[in-house]
Amino acid sequence: MNADEAAGKRYIVRAVEDDQVPDRIHPGTLRGLLAGMEDASLRSLQPGAPQELIMMRGKVAAVIRRYDHGHEVPVTHNHRSCPSPGSH
Repeated sequence: MNADEAAGKRYIVRAVEDDQVPDRIHPGTLRGLLAGMEDASLRSLQPGAPQELIMMRGKVAAVIRRYDHGHEVPVTHNHRSCPSPGSH
C-alpha cells in the first residue's frame, strides 16, 4: 500500500447528467488515475453521457477532469457538487 492509498485517496468516474449510471472507483495511484481518465473518456462517448473524474481524499472531493464525446473539456465551477460514491 502506498501513501495515497493509505490516505484514502481514490479516483471516481461519475456521469454528470445521469444519476442512474453507477460510479466507477479507481485506486488513488498513478495507474488508477490513468485508468480513470481512460474510463471517463470511453464512457463519455455514449450520447448525452458526459463524465467527470473526481479525486477523493478522505471526505474531500474535487472534479479534476471532465469528458464529453471522448474528449477532455474544461471543468467549470458551476458543475454539481461531489457527493460520496454511491450517494447520488
